[in-house]
Amino acid sequence: MLRPIVAQLIRDDRRYTELFDQVEYLLGLACDAGGGVGPVGLGAYRNRFTVKLPDRLAWSHRSVLVGAGVFTDKGHFEQCRSAYNDRFARASQRW
Repeated sequence: MLRPIVAQLIRDDRRYTELFDQVEYLLGLACDAGGGVGPVGLGAYRNRFTVKLPDRLAWSHRSVLVGAGVFTDKGHFEQCRSAYNDRFARASQRW
Protein backbone atom coordinates (compact mmCIF):
# COMPACT_ATOMS: atom_id res chain seq x y z
CA MET A 1 0.00 0.00 0.00
CA LEU A 2 2.84 2.40 0.73
CA ARG A 3 4.90 1.73 -2.38
CA PRO A 4 2.73 3.76 -4.78
CA ILE A 5 2.58 6.65 -2.33
CA VAL A 6 6.37 7.00 -2.04
CA ALA A 7 7.27 5.90 -5.57
CA GLN A 8 8.33 9.41 -6.58
CA LEU A 9 10.52 9.79 -3.48
CA ILE A 10 12.08 6.33 -3.45
CA ARG A 11 12.37 5.08 -6.99
CA ASP A 12 14.64 2.08 -6.40
CA ASP A 13 12.68 -0.98 -5.22
CA ARG A 14 15.65 -2.41 -3.35
CA ARG A 15 16.13 0.84 -1.42
CA TYR A 16 12.40 1.00 -0.67
CA THR A 17 12.47 -2.53 0.76
CA GLU A 18 15.52 -1.71 2.87
CA LEU A 19 13.88 1.43 4.28
CA PHE A 20 10.56 -0.33 4.82
CA ASP A 21 12.28 -3.07 6.85
CA GLN A 22 14.14 -0.49 8.93
CA VAL A 23 10.99 1.50 9.74
CA GLU A 24 9.06 -1.68 10.48
CA TYR A 25 11.87 -2.80 12.80
CA LEU A 26 11.83 0.57 14.56
CA LEU A 27 8.07 0.41 15.08
CA GLY A 28 8.27 -3.11 16.49
CA LEU A 29 11.09 -2.09 18.79
CA ALA A 30 9.15 0.97 19.98
CA CYS A 31 6.14 -1.25 20.78
CA ASP A 32 8.41 -3.39 22.94
CA ALA A 33 9.73 -0.30 24.71
CA GLY A 34 6.17 0.70 25.59
CA GLY A 35 5.51 -2.62 27.29
CA GLY A 36 3.86 -4.34 24.35
CA VAL A 37 5.13 -6.95 21.97
CA GLY A 38 6.01 -5.47 18.61
CA PRO A 39 5.62 -7.55 15.47
CA VAL A 40 8.79 -8.69 13.73
CA GLY A 41 7.18 -8.07 10.36
CA LEU A 42 8.29 -8.81 6.84
CA GLY A 43 11.93 -8.10 7.59
CA ALA A 44 12.23 -11.38 9.47
CA TYR A 45 10.87 -13.25 6.46
CA ARG A 46 13.02 -11.39 3.94
CA ASN A 47 16.15 -11.94 6.01
CA ARG A 48 15.43 -15.56 6.90
CA PHE A 49 18.58 -16.86 5.23
CA THR A 50 20.97 -14.24 6.57
CA VAL A 51 19.21 -13.14 9.79
CA LYS A 52 20.45 -9.66 8.95
CA LEU A 53 18.80 -7.27 11.36
CA PRO A 54 17.35 -4.11 9.81
CA ASP A 55 18.26 -2.15 12.96
CA ARG A 56 20.44 0.55 11.41
CA LEU A 57 17.76 3.24 11.72
CA ALA A 58 17.08 2.46 15.38
CA TRP A 59 20.77 2.22 16.24
CA SER A 60 21.76 5.44 14.50
CA HIS A 61 18.92 7.38 16.17
CA ARG A 62 19.03 5.86 19.65
CA SER A 63 19.97 9.18 21.29
CA VAL A 64 16.97 10.85 19.65
CA LEU A 65 14.69 7.97 20.71
CA VAL A 66 15.94 8.17 24.29
CA GLY A 67 15.62 11.96 24.27
CA ALA A 68 12.05 11.71 22.99
CA GLY A 69 11.15 9.30 25.79
CA VAL A 70 10.59 6.23 23.63
CA PHE A 71 13.26 4.57 25.81
CA THR A 72 14.07 5.64 29.35
CA ASP A 73 17.83 5.55 28.73
CA LYS A 74 20.45 3.84 26.54
CA GLY A 75 20.37 0.79 28.81
CA HIS A 76 16.63 0.44 28.26
CA PHE A 77 17.21 0.80 24.52
CA GLU A 78 19.78 -2.01 24.60
CA GLN A 79 17.56 -4.23 26.74
CA CYS A 80 14.60 -3.80 24.36
CA ARG A 81 16.81 -4.13 21.30
CA SER A 82 18.34 -7.36 22.56
CA ALA A 83 14.95 -8.93 23.35
CA TYR A 84 13.47 -7.78 20.04
CA ASN A 85 16.49 -9.03 18.09
CA ASP A 86 16.13 -12.46 19.72
CA ARG A 87 12.49 -12.66 18.64
CA PHE A 88 13.39 -11.39 15.18
CA ALA A 89 16.06 -14.09 14.80
CA ARG A 90 13.73 -16.84 16.04
CA ALA A 91 11.01 -15.71 13.62
CA SER A 92 13.54 -15.64 10.77
CA GLN A 93 14.47 -19.25 11.49
CA ARG A 94 10.85 -20.43 11.47
CA TRP A 95 10.34 -19.53 7.81
